[in-house]
Amino acid sequence: MSNHSLVVSYDAEVPEDFFDDFLRDAKGANLSIEICTRTVGPVIALEWLLPTTVIVFLATPFLDALLKRAADDVADVVYPKIKNAIAKLGIKVLVSTRGPWNRPTTSRELPREGRSALFSIESETKEATRIKFVFNESTNEEQYAACVDQAIQLLQAHHLETTLDPLLDAPVDENRNTIYMLYDDEQRRWYAANINKKIHKIAAESRKSHKNKI
Repeated sequence: MSNHSLVVSYDAEVPEDFFDDFLRDAKGANLSIEICTRTVGPVIALEWLLPTTVIVFLATPFLDALLKRAADDVADVVYPKIKNAIAKLGIKVLVSTRGPWNRPTTSRELPREGRSALFSIESETKEATRIKFVFNESTNEEQYAACVDQAIQLLQAHHLETTLDPLLDAPVDENRNTIYMLYDDEQRRWYAANINKKIHKIAAESRKSHKNKI
């Protein structure tokens, strides 16, 4: 559990100064921000289940300060500032500089279905279950900002314990203790993916393909 409000984790192949604009945009939000690097090696998995090149993790202090609206100035000043900073970082990763970073993987035959392997937002539920928002590669630049806003609003509704909890009964990947949220471009909303059903489907298709080759 991080003591920082927001943590940006990124692959070692990304230059450190890539995040200078983000830190500049987030300045004045009065939030503790950590930028840290990590090393990622080849992994066998659905590609959009892997850690993305850049991860923005919204930690407990962020949820306490922003989502629960602990102070009036938080709602009026800090929230728009940090929301826009995250959206601009996502656009920079997904649109402006798309393509220079490639994660090594041994699962190239598994479909990614247009899900981005470059950028994601992560946080935790009230039950300490990880939640990952997987962005689409096909979403246009204007829509990315709306995606970020909707993701944070979804977390707010969950943590404020409203009667319309959007994460109620959301399927959890028990192996990773994670809820995967996918974005529907047509309906313009996030929805919880049934990852266990998805994995079983792909495994069945793989077995079928293997039999056809014999």
